[in-house]
Amino acid sequence: MSKKPIIAILADYPVWRINPSIRHKGWHYAVWLESLYESLPHMGQYEIHWITTCRGICRRCDFQSNSQFFHVFPAFSLSLSGLTHFVWDRIRIGMFLKKLRPDVVHAWGT
Repeated sequence: MSKKPIIAILADYPVWRINPSIRHKGWHYAVWLESLYESLPHMGQYEIHWITTCRGICRRCDFQSNSQFFHVFPAFSLSLSGLTHFVWDRIRIGMFLKKLRPDVVHAWGT
């Protein structure tokens, strides 16, 4: 049996809309991300992993919804992240991606 190809999507997904235990700290997001989330289970030949950050949590939160995996990292303050060019976020997410070993990484942001 062959392993499903893994697709990692780095996006500012509004995880609080599907997992109410994650507190919403108010930010804008692309509404089409939710449409993508709804349509991806029809592509059952792939293992989909969403990777995002959220200011409403203190430690990484992993959960599964709609046959997709979500990995939510705590976000640093916007001012600190801006000053350091998001270096800590990039390091944390980069280390996670090395462990996950996805076949495709799609990064989207504003």
